[in-house]
Amino acid sequence: MGSIFKFRNDLKTGTGIRRFIKPANADLLSAPQNYMMSDDKIPDSLKQKNLNLSYSPQSYIIKQNEDGEIILVDICGKISELPKTLASFRDGEIPEVRINGYALFIDINTRNNVNTVSNSKKKKQLAEISKIFNHFNKINETPLHLSVTHELKHLLNRHKVYDICGKIEDSGLNARQFALSRYADEISATAQEFLNCVQTYNQTENIKVFPNKFASFVTKITEQHSPNILHNPLALANEAAQIWFHAENNHAYTMRKGDFTAQTNLYAEHANINQRKHGQENFTKIIQAYMTLNFEGRDIDCSKILNTITPKLHIYEDAEEVLELKLSTILSPSHCSRQMRNIKSK
Repeated sequence: MGSIFKFRNDLKTGTGIRRFIKPANADLLSAPQNYMMSDDKIPDSLKQKNLNLSYSPQSYIIKQNEDGEIILVDICGKISELPKTLASFRDGEIPEVRINGYALFIDINTRNNVNTVSNSKKKKQLAEISKIFNHFNKINETPLHLSVTHELKHLLNRHKVYDICGKIEDSGLNARQFALSRYADEISATAQEFLNCVQTYNQTENIKVFPNKFASFVTKITEQHSPNILHNPLALANEAAQIWFHAENNHAYTMRKGDFTAQTNLYAEHANINQRKHGQENFTKIIQAYMTLNFEGRDIDCSKILNTITPKLHIYEDAEEVLELKLSTILSPSHCSRQMRNIKSK
């Protein structure tokens, strides 16, 4: 008997305020707009595999504690931090792409107390909290469907790696190749978001389909009148790569102790060095798989745009040393001992 694939899409029933629990004695300040993502918007290659596209509506309330301080609590009354993530991915037997929805309420007594006193500190706190929630709930800043597209592209990339070599640890990539694959994974997810926006724009001519993070491209096509690029997927993918490189949050990936460094070090720790002979072949296939983007109904290999990208040395230099040490263990145990002493003496 073959495997039974499980697919669930919570977003097809919508995301508006009706999905949230409204706390008693509180007024609504901010909530997500209603958005639906039907099953036909999910790539068939993902629907045919296990996938849970979930929606997590979370209600928060601004209140005052016993000392009169402004606090943020969840629906159960537990003190909470400000929300940070709109979408996340969890691996497992049934991979899950989780979309978080954030509704902000204010306790009526708290609102009345703050409004009747001239306390600029408390009013500033309220404004700062509201700003975070408004950011998540403004479609033009963080469009929900684009966050879903981004996370689904990451998941599709993982499936493609499995088809190529099984676990990424068995790919045989060297540290530099793996580091470049991290760039490819992130750039491909952003590029697929971007191409989807361009495709919608080509159909509707509505410039509002582009979120704020693609504002530089909006300026280009509105002020420089560059219509030719709108149907050129390679040029568009390159544009998306440049947008990603200049994005403020890209620093979290590429800085010295950033996410790419952590991923590359983890890869080196678990990599199967015996597969090194397949490294170059698998690297080429993985990069092509990541950078195959869907545009206007076609899958297009855009991997050539990565030819000019050089990973920062600090991302992979420690991992490279770990892999070389593993290799030397196979070639010469005595050489391994010398290498280990050299590392300890640094």
